[in-house]
Amino acid sequence: MLVAVGIGGLALLVVAGLHGWLLFRPGPGPSREPFGGDCYRVADARIYVRRPVTARATVVAMHGFLESPAYFTALYDLPEVEVILVGSADYHPALDCRSEIDAPWGARPMAPVGTIAHDAEVLVQAMEHLISTRSVRVHGHSRGGAVVLEAARRRPDLFRGTDVLLEAPLLPGVRPVWTPPRAIIELLPWLLPLWRRRPINRRNAPLWGALDDPRKRRLVGSLPFNPRRAVTVRRNLLDLGDWTRNADPGLWHNLESARVVVPAEDRVLEPASMQAGAKQGGAGVQMDAVPASSHFVALDRPAAIPPLPQP
Repeated sequence: MLVAVGIGGLALLVVAGLHGWLLFRPGPGPSREPFGGDCYRVADARIYVRRPVTARATVVAMHGFLESPAYFTALYDLPEVEVILVGSADYHPALDCRSEIDAPWGARPMAPVGTIAHDAEVLVQAMEHLISTRSVRVHGHSRGGAVVLEAARRRPDLFRGTDVLLEAPLLPGVRPVWTPPRAIIELLPWLLPLWRRRPINRRNAPLWGALDDPRKRRLVGSLPFNPRRAVTVRRNLLDLGDWTRNADPGLWHNLESARVVVPAEDRVLEPASMQAGAKQGGAGVQMDAVPASSHFVALDRPAAIPPLPQP
């Protein structure tokens, strides 16, 4: 009996140790996309900047959960547009830059890594130090929409006169189509390596919409590779749930105006709850319903993304 108990206890210790190792072990990163710009490190996050010789407008963009800044590169590959792409903290670099340096003005965020609040602090620093034009769009996709709202809460002055575009956004009260049980979240260190073996599979294919476009297929296939560690995916998921339940709809008051793009065939976030969340913003929020689009409007229907305003 004592021998059996001893062996069982040892087995539990081994499993617990392996779980911790898998939780914090950095995983393989995605293939990097060429990017004709520079990268600034701010603590555990990165900001990618591409400046044309003459810039007439600036786009500052924040990607969604498990995504990377590569989500925006084709959409904003425009002459005379300065592009500033914020990457989530503790995610692998996704763009191949000309140079990578520690931002001389960078300050470590006070909020924990893996939270919307943390990435909002990085977004604020990007807007404060990197914008060089007077015509500015701030574009947040999915979780990036929540990051934009949190950044505006911290520094509403930076958003005055900006064109705010929230694409398939996470908003106060928005519900996911499917909420993973807590047991699934705790098993992420074991499940993430399995997902990397088949990023697009029979179980998750309905989430992504059409995958005929090779670039979209590549970006979707990179999702499980973008976060560095399973612990960051876990923190992202738990924080997403906390934020949608507890965020104050009064966050909208920090924006002069905004445009919310709602895909009709979203299988990640509920379109109806997205529309209800946008209506909480009042008269200053314009809502565009996009038919025949999955959660990834910029990839499925790029023409549905409003053009940049003229300076």
